[in-house]
Amino acid sequence: IFKVLKNYIDIGGEVKYLFTLKSLDPVQKFVSFFNGETYSYTYIIGADGAYSVMRKFVDSKYKKTSFCFEGFAPTISDDEKAISLYFGNVLRGYAWDFYRGESRAIGCGAYVRSNCSLHTYKSFLRKLNKENEVEIKGAFIPYDYVKEPVKNDIFLVGDAAGLIDPITGEGIYFAILSGNYAANAIGKFFADTQEAKNDYLKNLKGIHSIIKGGKKLKKYIYSPLIQKIVFKKLKGHNNVFKYACDQTISTYNVLYHNFVKTYKKTKKPNN
Repeated sequence: IFKVLKNYIDIGGEVKYLFTLKSLDPVQKFVSFFNGETYSYTYIIGADGAYSVMRKFVDSKYKKTSFCFEGFAPTISDDEKAISLYFGNVLRGYAWDFYRGESRAIGCGAYVRSNCSLHTYKSFLRKLNKENEVEIKGAFIPYDYVKEPVKNDIFLVGDAAGLIDPITGEGIYFAILSGNYAANAIGKFFADTQEAKNDYLKNLKGIHSIIKGGKKLKKYIYSPLIQKIVFKKLKGHNNVFKYACDQTISTYNVLYHNFVKTYKKTKKPNN
């Protein structure tokens, strides 16, 4: 991220720190900030995350549908140097314990209508004997994507556009890809706002297709009965998770609906 920022500054880009938006006029195309400064704009790329301020200017009716809790605990022993996923602690979601060097990220996330509550999260921490070591934080996750994330020359990207994998809750890959799409569309059709919009929406169809496929599978993947069957089948297949991370979660070279078939073709049974 810092390398991208440095490249932007090196080519003449200007970064404004600690600016808080006060108002936006999509007709006159002006934005004003609480420090008194005002700027005109031709395009805005809304890359302001799950709690996007820009989103309300594009889709005022959008509702965030999921929530997660997370905290950080110190890594004490070599036994804790692992990435662990836990299913069954929350309905329609999962819990995690990710090694991050000197600390570990411990959390859980699911749809707001599930049992993902502070009580559930604390119960999970107790199972790990970490209840008193974690400063708990929570955040909404924008699982459902904005159907048309462009309006009044404001282009939403990443979490602001709701581009989140419905199975994993991850969004970094989609954020980078959609940001690239938006920048390219604006650069290619700077003088024609409608063409820039059309180009961006056309390229987003691939991301939307992945998300739709994930949503169809989600209800099966998070079914307790199906999880029990799947985990039994996966016993002894130690490379499945790595393959999923490398080929699906981080790159989507293999899509969810093709995962099992593709894995069987590329891996031996004892892997």
